[in-house]
Amino acid sequence: MNKYLLIVVGIFVAICGLIYAFNASTPNVYDINALLVGNGVLAILSAVTYFMVTGALKNDNPNAFIRAKMGSTMLRFFLCVVLFIGYAYMHGKEGIKPTVFMFLGMYVIYSILESVVLSRKGKSGK
Repeated sequence: MNKYLLIVVGIFVAICGLIYAFNASTPNVYDINALLVGNGVLAILSAVTYFMVTGALKNDNPNAFIRAKMGSTMLRFFLCVVLFIGYAYMHGKEGIKPTVFMFLGMYVIYSILESVVLSRKGKSGK
């Protein structure tokens, strides 16, 4: 558990650094506050996913792992869709593409991290 949280915090800090670097190199293109909120939400969802899958691995039912993994994927996807719709509603459709694409990149990074770590955990059965 500590190793996973360390990885998530490391990814979170690295993405925050990249957000600041992109904002410094191209000012007023990205909505930095929206990206930081999105990054925080994705990091929290990664921790929630870890706890869901860890709890499912303790269950005697072998299908519980798959249900927990699919449920966490759906939770992340639908929450991100809600965030997109809310952001588009608040800011209008003009000039949000760079921020949305940056958020999609963060979504992909966190999804890859989640898939790799939880697949290894599922194979080991711990």
